[in-house]
Amino acid sequence: MKDNAGSFWAEVIKRVSPYSKRGLEGLTILVILIFSLVFSHIFIISLNLFRNCPNWLLYLGVFAIFYLLIVLIFSSDILYYGDPKNNEYSKAFQLHWPSKHIAQRFNLPQDKASYYWFEKFFNTWRDPSHQRHSQWERTLRRGYACRLVYHCIKFFEILLWISIPLILLQEILSKRFQIEVFLSNISLGWKIFFIMIVILLYVSMRATNRTSPEKLTGVWRRYTEINKMHIQWIDENIKSFEDLENPK
Repeated sequence: MKDNAGSFWAEVIKRVSPYSKRGLEGLTILVILIFSLVFSHIFIISLNLFRNCPNWLLYLGVFAIFYLLIVLIFSSDILYYGDPKNNEYSKAFQLHWPSKHIAQRFNLPQDKASYYWFEKFFNTWRDPSHQRHSQWERTLRRGYACRLVYHCIKFFEILLWISIPLILLQEILSKRFQIEVFLSNISLGWKIFFIMIVILLYVSMRATNRTSPEKLTGVWRRYTEINKMHIQWIDENIKSFEDLENPK
């Protein structure tokens, strides 16, 4: 029985670990679920408009809407495919890509350099017996950590963009027009407290994960560090175009 329980929790932890693609998706969904439930309870359940609607349906609906927004926003992997000129997060993520270094060093198009880097070198390190397998694992983990931070920051922005106008709407309609938008079971204080928590999380994540190229911190700095190690390895081991074509 204990073994089964241990296996269950091990699988749960694995599904919400930010160090794999599946774990990143699971952890993102968990964050969205928790904040969606709290947001629903504080803002949506207390709306007069939905007073006759089952609470479980409102919870499910809000979660579905938030999750759909996240899917639409993040399905394209903006960190990898985004334009670094227009997106500070894409710029921080792509700042020291090994493939860019190869492109500059050998005067290659970026797509061709990416092919050489991933197909000839990096993806071969996936083999557990490869001497650079640990570097491959660390790179993926740090890349997924960047995505998790980005997802959370953007999700908190969405929450703030929705929550703050709702409170303002409540105050304006209640004070100026005597129209009660919300039921009385959730006080204004709890709504403000929720917003302050989201702001605190948002600000702390931004403050500890700065994207400025001159002063990267947090996940962006750690991801850059591992990429710089790859660049150093490239300089030491890829001396010519022949080394690109036929890795040793």
